[in-house]
Amino acid sequence: MCTDENSGRVEIQSWPFLLPHDLVAAMVKHGQLKYLTQFEKMHHYWENLLRDYPNHPVHGHEATSVPLTLYGDEGQALGGTWMNYHFRPDLSPCISNSACSRFLICTIPSSMYVFDENGVNLTLQSAAGAIRDSFNKLSRDGVPLVDPETGESVSVLKFWVMHYTGDWKFLYQTFNLVRYATFEEICWICLCTKGSTDVLWSFTNLNDDSPWMNTFFTQDPWSVRPALADVDGFTMRMLSIDLLHAFHLGVGRDLCGSAIRIFASQRWGIWSGSNIEARLEFATSRLKAFASRNRLSLTLKKLSQSNLTWETLKYPELKCKGYDTYIVLKWLVEEVTLQDCGNDLLACALWAADSWLRVLSKSGLFLTPNEELHKLQVGNLFLKSYLNLAVGALENRKMLYRLRPKFHLLFHLVNENRPSRLNCTLNSTWMDEDAMKKWMRIARMVHKRTAAENTLRRFILGFHTKLRLANAPQR
Repeated sequence: MCTDENSGRVEIQSWPFLLPHDLVAAMVKHGQLKYLTQFEKMHHYWENLLRDYPNHPVHGHEATSVPLTLYGDEGQALGGTWMNYHFRPDLSPCISNSACSRFLICTIPSSMYVFDENGVNLTLQSAAGAIRDSFNKLSRDGVPLVDPETGESVSVLKFWVMHYTGDWKFLYQTFNLVRYATFEEICWICLCTKGSTDVLWSFTNLNDDSPWMNTFFTQDPWSVRPALADVDGFTMRMLSIDLLHAFHLGVGRDLCGSAIRIFASQRWGIWSGSNIEARLEFATSRLKAFASRNRLSLTLKKLSQSNLTWETLKYPELKCKGYDTYIVLKWLVEEVTLQDCGNDLLACALWAADSWLRVLSKSGLFLTPNEELHKLQVGNLFLKSYLNLAVGALENRKMLYRLRPKFHLLFHLVNENRPSRLNCTLNSTWMDEDAMKKWMRIARMVHKRTAAENTLRRFILGFHTKLRLANAPQR
């Protein structure tokens, strides 16, 4: 169901899809199974992950079950916004190669969206229904493995979606969420609010007796059941928070922006210069030297008042790419370590954020007990330090340390109590974002009227070559 772009009328249209069950069956048939999973890692994966889902249908069939993740996000192309859905195998040997491990399903222009009286996106629900049915074919019928010599089926592999990830807007639109960042109730996991009616329920209330602390997964976050909720094995716990959007493009940019603004405003602080611009220029030279010394690919050209949103009535935010946030944070930790910045609480928040990320990024798919303890204790140290910084700034009537709803998502990443101790970096969407840029780059090369079909065609045409060049290890 969509809106015709010429007449503006709501109508039923067919739409091009590369459905998962068709692509997976074709890959297996043509000897590309090695790009879908690593059999030697499946036992360890399921042994740990299924602790989170004691009633999942995979139990007892781990050896022939392949885990998948569904991703969605909107990108810009041809003068408009396009929703892209793709899926990835969690155990792909090419997981860090977006061209070989992200498989495009469809791309839909937002100009064709149709909403009902409840705000439900009927267009995306129609698309999600087709995707649901395809995934259920993979989990129910599976894909037969055939002996090449006899032509007989020797086993049947089944594929299961275990994670749904993307930016917050994707989850909101695809799962019909009635609790979202723009509403009073903001979270699909718990019942916290922005505190407009009762401050005790505010997401900034991190006290142990906060009333929303006991509401995790107690109510469905939708009034109209979404199509993907009927994917086999689905539970609400499979909706994943993306670390990239929550921290690197969210709270991390607020933290770095506020810290740089404070340091650049100090005439006799840690950076030399007679005025703010001179101190920012000095800081830029030190940042670039740090990145070069540590062989980090910094794309941020310079620190300036414009990319720090240095305006009177705005909270500071470092406008940069997610990876630049990671680099700037590490650099700021070095700066406050080498010199006394005069603000121990800020230095603590910077160190805690960097330490928390560093341990997660260097850990395996499932955290050890010590890594889990570090994630919990150091993560909460950062959350409470940042919150105290924001409270202090508010008391001094300064617009620093913005507290946005993404801060609450970060709380759940820090405090999620998974028996499996799954590392949240698994569902961080760095490579998914890279794949989406590729889809949008393809879309810009074709005509708008045929973009949805030709983007899929060009993806398929180049897919085999990408796999061949990946040199994945043989089974």
